Amino acid sequence: MDVNATNMTTGLCSDGVSAPDQDPTAAVFRDQTRFWVQRVLIPIVVPIGILGNLATIVVMSRPRMRSSTSHYLAALAVFDLVYLGAVFTLSLTHYPSLSSSAAYWRGWPVWIAVTDTSSNTSIWLTVTFTVERYVAVCHPMRGKILCTESRAKRLIFFVMLICILITLPTMFEWEVCFKNGIFRPIMTQMGKSDLYRSVYYWTTALLFTLIPLILLVIFNSFLIQSVRYSSTLRRTLTHRRDIATEGSSPSSQERKITIMLIAVVVLFLICQLPTAIMLLISIFFTPPEGSGDLAIQQGLGNIFNFLMTVNATGNFVLYSLLSQKYRRTFLQTFCPCLKGRMSRLRSVYQNTIYSTVPESPQRPQRLISLQPLSAAAWSKSSQQDQP
Repeated sequence: MDVNATNMTTGLCSDGVSAPDQDPTAAVFRDQTRFWVQRVLIPIVVPIGILGNLATIVVMSRPRMRSSTSHYLAALAVFDLVYLGAVFTLSLTHYPSLSSSAAYWRGWPVWIAVTDTSSNTSIWLTVTFTVERYVAVCHPMRGKILCTESRAKRLIFFVMLICILITLPTMFEWEVCFKNGIFRPIMTQMGKSDLYRSVYYWTTALLFTLIPLILLVIFNSFLIQSVRYSSTLRRTLTHRRDIATEGSSPSSQERKITIMLIAVVVLFLICQLPTAIMLLISIFFTPPEGSGDLAIQQGLGNIFNFLMTVNATGNFVLYSLLSQKYRRTFLQTFCPCLKGRMSRLRSVYQNTIYSTVPESPQRPQRLISLQPLSAAAWSKSSQQDQP
């Protein structure tokens, strides 16, 4: 759940202004973090994330990428894209010249709900994708039945619907008042209710942070253990070491998947755990308005909100760094000329390497095929190589 609410006042509209800050040092920390996050970092990171998620949506919709996994990743990119757009829209409140219209402020509570809904949906899509990968790798026979494109589409719709319904009350926590020519968001009576805050915030903290975190750790642990076991078993059963196909061997692909899953979990921990801690603290302790503790909480909220923005941007970076198939499809889609040149350069390089292999005194030099040999061809080749 987003913590943008920690940056807003809970005072009455008739007050006109917020309570004065009692701790100048804490106020400076809050104002500095707000400036650097909202006016410097957000305008830099959000466009990168929007372009990256748009590219992911296009890449995952290509025919060669069609699978249940690609549907999850495309949906994840869609909601990350919505989240980044909503975050950027909310950041305009710090630019008075851009957010002075009444239409903007009438939609402000809606953008809060959109931000939380897209963030929560992205979290559960990540969990769903992880569980699907666990079933496909650890239970391949069941995976052929359960991990289908039609089932993935139904689960995506179900996750989206549930997250929208649970996050819908967020829209009614806030209202916007107009006083002395200034629009100002304030909490409604429902938003200030201690019972509502305790029940709803506990529910969202459990459903959208703690439980997803636990599930990600558990299923990724099982997945990593299964991949390590299968890799060890494969190395035991075969001694084949073909340098020409090593990068595309099943064990190599599984290792890359494992690294990507570990990276997803680490990114989730770094970006989501501080928000969970902040949310739990806000349930038990609400600093009075104008206090130094409130200013520090608001400053930390700025930083933690930015970490969630990084999380929405980072998935594209992980796919680009850790998925060779994603990179190839990306180049084929957006840079077909560059992909052709790189393929020719790689072919020339591999031919050069293979042609310079020194001859063995007991074995004549011969060309190494760039294509993987079939089992019969490999057996015949091995018999011919016997001294």
